[in-house]
Amino acid sequence: DALLSAIPPEETYLRQAAQACDGLRILRQEPFETLISFILSQRKSIPAIRGCVEALCQRFGRALPCGARSFPSPRRLARATEEELRACGLGYRAPYVLASARMVARGEVDLRACAQLDDPALLETLMTFPGVGVKVASCVMLFGYHRLASAPVDVWIRRVIDEDYGGRSPFPAYGEHAGIFQQYLFYGRIAQKG
Repeated sequence: DALLSAIPPEETYLRQAAQACDGLRILRQEPFETLISFILSQRKSIPAIRGCVEALCQRFGRALPCGARSFPSPRRLARATEEELRACGLGYRAPYVLASARMVARGEVDLRACAQLDDPALLETLMTFPGVGVKVASCVMLFGYHRLASAPVDVWIRRVIDEDYGGRSPFPAYGEHAGIFQQYLFYGRIAQKG
């Protein structure tokens, strides 16, 4: 209710999207897993991303008591070869994943300590990983660090901005709710086109 009441009255499109996405939640995911998953997400469908993540878990993850396998640790992925990663369907992303895992495993970037950074510093730090630009870094901020002011702009959101907001991003005006409102617009657009 508090989020819906924070939607500006003139934002009918956003209000409709939010109502269509009732119950949507932003999970607080583990930062390394989130980083690698969003590096994998570039130019891939959701089923393809899921397949890559599952392949990484099967090949490099620890066995869990429930019978599943964990997401691989940075150290375990850092010991992989590029060929092993490509065999998991990573394609051109394999060197990015390998280099990123090695950066974390060597302590060049402490993802846990990054939680203490302010948003601009966190964005800048995340963009030091190979293959990570503003969009992927923004996704990691939103889903891995729960920075709710972070509003990633992908192809779907670019369409929303261009077609429904006249080419002008509404997200700066949304402040601390920008990431949640972005998710309403994202899923609202997918539902509309689905």
